[in-house]
Amino acid sequence: MRIVDTKTFYSLPEGTLFSYLSHYEIGPLMIKGETSFYSGPEVKQIEQGQPFDFFYTELVYPHMRDDEQYVDALNDMTTTGESRPNMLSSTRDGCFDETQMYVVYDKDDIECFIAKLQEVRKNIMLQAYATHLEERGLLLGDEIMKGTK
Repeated sequence: MRIVDTKTFYSLPEGTLFSYLSHYEIGPLMIKGETSFYSGPEVKQIEQGQPFDFFYTELVYPHMRDDEQYVDALNDMTTTGESRPNMLSSTRDGCFDETQMYVVYDKDDIECFIAKLQEVRKNIMLQAYATHLEERGLLLGDEIMKGTK
């Protein structure tokens, strides 16, 4: 991974995996979308044709239409244990902060994330299979997990 400034970040292609960097804290994983180029009336801060904003998709945010819906969903998940899908959708940054720094992940980082997620997926599938067998009286406790070590 590397750290880049706003100007460099705007030049990166759609599909770049990144996080915001703020006061030595790295934010959640996001995927960069389209960069917006200024085409409005003349202003001192932005020249015509210059990048000034971008779209992104946050990977771990249960996207809702509004804050109230988001709070309701979190309350439901907290009180009832209800599962909600992580509905990915793009949104606009809109902060216009030229001093913002970004952590940009490279191929090796992404392969590491994928390997870890595949490991998690494998464990979830093994647990589901063990539960399935146990419910049918075909397996006792941790036997399936012992067989995978």
